[in-house]
Amino acid sequence: MIFDEIDDQRTDEERLIWLKKLASLGRLSANLAHELNNPIDGVLRYIRLLMDQMPQDDPRKIYAELAQDGLMRMSSMVREILDFTKRNRIVFRPTHIPRSIRQTLRFFGDQLSAQNIDVETEFDENIPVILNADVEQIFTNIIINAIQAMPNGGTLSISVKMLSEELIEARFTDTGPGIPDEVRERIFEPFFTTKGINQGVGLGLSISQEIAKNYDGSIDIESEVGKGATFIVRLPIGRTGLIVYQMEAQVPV
Repeated sequence: MIFDEIDDQRTDEERLIWLKKLASLGRLSANLAHELNNPIDGVLRYIRLLMDQMPQDDPRKIYAELAQDGLMRMSSMVREILDFTKRNRIVFRPTHIPRSIRQTLRFFGDQLSAQNIDVETEFDENIPVILNADVEQIFTNIIINAIQAMPNGGTLSISVKMLSEELIEARFTDTGPGIPDEVRERIFEPFFTTKGINQGVGLGLSISQEIAKNYDGSIDIESEVGKGATFIVRLPIGRTGLIVYQMEAQVPV
């Protein structure tokens, strides 16, 4: 019993040290992201200006395009870090979840087509319009994760429905390689990633989980190695959850 108490105390101390390190890393990351953001945007503008002045058949244009792609990936990583540290200004806006997911799919349309990923959707259009600042980011991050899980093609199935009058459920199922148990246990940890260096810094799913918890919601995973993965997002509405937007008729869906 005494040894168990010592082990528990040591575990608590180690957890506290880890949390302090994570907080320091978060502050450092936020400051670094802010310092990098403006120079990256400036270089991107100059590259685009340079590309506009190049003839279409200029052989150097391919190098400018590669540089632009690299900078855009860097810019995406910087935005991911800024979102994680919550340094961006929060703006509440009305959101219809099925419409928001459709817009996200349109945004990634070229990438989905290039990777031969088919998309199947089943949406309950009677889902109420909700007022929020960040819930759309949950779905965007999960869609990005699914796309990255299927570089050689597959199917992304998305459904959104009301489980009850006060609970929304969204399911995202991919036909990728699946998630091993040891990865699934850590998949929501900040900065944990099994992806390549150009595919993010391991914050997207951590951010999504934090947002869901802020609305008293949850994100669960069902997966078997070799049989794809399903991310299940459940979000309550009303009370402490998502706020129903009262002027629904004014929001196009």
